[in-house]
Amino acid sequence: PVIGKYSSYNETVINWQIDKIQELDIDFLFLSWWGENTFEDHAIKKLLQVNNQRTNPINFTILIEPYTGDRLAIAQSRDPVNENPFNYTQAHKYIQKNFIDPYPDQYQNYHEKPLLVYFNPAQPPPDPRYEIHVTGDCSPDEPWEDWLWMLCDYGATSDNSTIHPPWFTSENQRAKNGYCSVLPRFDDWLLYQNQFRNVWHRFDVNYTQGLYDRQWLFAIQEAHAGNIDIIGLFGWNEYQERTQIEPHNDPYQPDPYYIYEKTRHYIKMLRQTP
Repeated sequence: PVIGKYSSYNETVINWQIDKIQELDIDFLFLSWWGENTFEDHAIKKLLQVNNQRTNPINFTILIEPYTGDRLAIAQSRDPVNENPFNYTQAHKYIQKNFIDPYPDQYQNYHEKPLLVYFNPAQPPPDPRYEIHVTGDCSPDEPWEDWLWMLCDYGATSDNSTIHPPWFTSENQRAKNGYCSVLPRFDDWLLYQNQFRNVWHRFDVNYTQGLYDRQWLFAIQEAHAGNIDIIGLFGWNEYQERTQIEPHNDPYQPDPYYIYEKTRHYIKMLRQTP
């Protein structure tokens, strides 16, 4: 990051990040939540406390990650025997109590209900209190996923066809169920190289293929045509997969604000009346 290494608990950093996000005219945040009493749980609570003290706080919603559970463990080749079952009811109660009730004016609604987004392979039951969506690659075999999480139309990938199947490219060419995602690039090669993952994906690593531009132009076209309500930016400070939009130092691009300013440019285009 241009401000150096930082702690997500640091109030000065949190305010700086929200300032930069709001300067881009972003409407709300997806906050990645990994369950009760995790690092992310405490960091989100700290962020929301700081946000609530601001004159113009930003809205947010919770993105529930596949952090535990028998079915989730099986789907991700983890340990179904030693993991506790995923308790959707408890998760919903916890989110209501800790994130929605304390900040009702800041929690993002969609279709007049608080928005909850799950990351695959979750299969949350219907809950009349929430507007619930599941984001994933929207495989034909996983009909519960209805929001495409990553729109990539070219790049390099490991030859594991179960991770990068044939439908991945064509399916991600279009918006789905009111949602479309954009990302500057994707590169988890170092995670693979250091044995944190057994597959890898690399899309537009050095920004020479125009992936971000192409995706944004498609998303703006879909938005102006009335086909989508939400464009998801992936992601603000996701450094481990190198999708960060936050101003940062990069060996492939001398301008640390390169992607940040591109984002500003395309959001301005989005706001213009077609």
